[in-house]
Amino acid sequence: GEGGGRSASLARAVKEAYVHAVRPSRAMAAMYLVVALDRVGWSLWFPLLSAMLYKGGHGVTEVAAMMAAMSAVQTVASPLAGRLADRADPRAVVAASEAAGVAGIALLAAGRPLEALMLVGLSVATWVPGYNKLVALQAGERPGEAYATVNTVRLGASSVAPYVGGLLHDLAGAAATLALAAATLVASAAALALVPREEAGRGGEALREL
Repeated sequence: GEGGGRSASLARAVKEAYVHAVRPSRAMAAMYLVVALDRVGWSLWFPLLSAMLYKGGHGVTEVAAMMAAMSAVQTVASPLAGRLADRADPRAVVAASEAAGVAGIALLAAGRPLEALMLVGLSVATWVPGYNKLVALQAGERPGEAYATVNTVRLGASSVAPYVGGLLHDLAGAAATLALAAATLVASAAALALVPREEAGRGGEALREL
């Protein structure tokens, strides 16, 4: 009957969603790699940031002020970053974001946390629209499914990395942790070369109509 048909259709849709997640297109597989490396690179050290700053002799109020500066930079830069992502190759926008992140990590390692966090704010502001456009261009006719699966990869990649970063910090120190994080972000930027530039399916058509 009608109810049985709906149940079969729902079961088929659920099956297809998981099949597409575990057997992505080449473009989406490249996106998986980019976002996984990105999340690992950030998650190795960012959850430890406050502890690093306190250990470096910075007080609670000072740390809060630096965090506020990071948020302010992100807020101011976000509209411009979104405009840039619409006009430029989004792969270049994401690569610039990773470069800003690596520079921020280097400044943090050099004992300049305020400048480091301002660059982190710029990195986040740039990454969000570039990443969103990249996923939209590769999504084809299933943008919702594409975003969900890529974000699932992001969450999975960031679930263990904070513990690994903390363990490495305790065993080898902050410098080793930051160096590994920076190298991982460089790898994420390099993996962008695997993501096709061309627009895919209706996702690209929808963007052209905006």
